[in-house]
Amino acid sequence: MVNKKAVSEMISYVLLIVIAVVLSVMVYAYIKVYIPKSQPSCQEDISLILNDYLCNISKNQLFVSLTNKGLFKVDGAYIRLGNSSLKKQLNEKDFYFYEKDSIGLNPGNTYFRSYKIDFARGSYNLEIVPIDIVENKVVVCEKSIISQPIECK
Repeated sequence: MVNKKAVSEMISYVLLIVIAVVLSVMVYAYIKVYIPKSQPSCQEDISLILNDYLCNISKNQLFVSLTNKGLFKVDGAYIRLGNSSLKKQLNEKDFYFYEKDSIGLNPGNTYFRSYKIDFARGSYNLEIVPIDIVENKVVVCEKSIISQPIECK
């Protein structure tokens, strides 16, 4: 009779261990599904500078000159113009910087571009939002947004 008691204790220990392992696997599976995966983000030292602009209402054009003063290549930027509550994106289809045969504005280089606008004379807000391509996804660099009041004449 003494030997049978030892076997039942061993079975109970094995069952406790199996239950603990099954619960830990279930918790791991739950955490893996519900915790979001890491999102791609911009490099910390991305910095675009607005060198110059010319807003010419008579020709319906905005000329912009940007320089990359950061440590990393900037792949493109969204350029928006408007008042503080409503801005129109000027480069919806062409927001990449092209330099010779590659996409991106390397550190120290300058990018010149003109955009067609349909605004009246007045004061507007020019917003430049740098973007980066990470893992084939467009990532907005929210910490490096430039917002500049400009005068269109």
